Amino acid sequence: MMFRRVPVPAFPALPALPSPSLLSPPSLPAPPSLPSPSPSPSLPSLPSLPSLLSRRPHLPARLPRVLLLATAGLLAGSGIAQAAPSPASSPATGFTAPVSAPAPAPAGTPQTDPACAVGEFCVWPQESYAGDAQHFDLRTSNPSDCIPLPEGFESHSFVNRMTRDVTIYQGEDCSTEGDFHTYPGGGTYVPQSPFVVRAIKIWE
Repeated sequence: MMFRRVPVPAFPALPALPSPSLLSPPSLPAPPSLPSPSPSPSLPSLPSLPSLLSRRPHLPARLPRVLLLATAGLLAGSGIAQAAPSPASSPATGFTAPVSAPAPAPAGTPQTDPACAVGEFCVWPQESYAGDAQHFDLRTSNPSDCIPLPEGFESHSFVNRMTRDVTIYQGEDCSTEGDFHTYPGGGTYVPQSPFVVRAIKIWE
């Protein structure tokens, strides 16, 4: 068997590659410079803890002093008030202040000890239980009856030591056209009657 040699065709030459300088990337421009930041303002320094504690007002130390001063002022004021002379006896001015008279005793409180027994209604011709008294009780006086005082006798003070209420009248016939007033029993003392009493009535 015979082999035949086949001629190999010649390949064309490859073009030359570009130089490495052409393959490098183009240079970029430098970035613009940024302005430098302005310095931040400095903050004031805070005081230290010991300095703050040293500035705190010493209240506990000042409080007793204030209390002592206030107490001394009160004591001095009371001493001046006790040492000042009363206006009624001041020799510097020579003026004597008037002294108010004691208030009169209200009805129901005897100024003296009038002679009126328990169970009686007693009347006097003068104020403050002065003069000869007239005495009334249930032995000689009927309840609900008009009891005129003795002829010519007018009462200006009275005491009710009965257990019953007694009405005093300005008129001798116990008329309600004149003044009248009822006083409870059990010990009512009236040293000055509101009007001239000429009759009484004892109630049941």
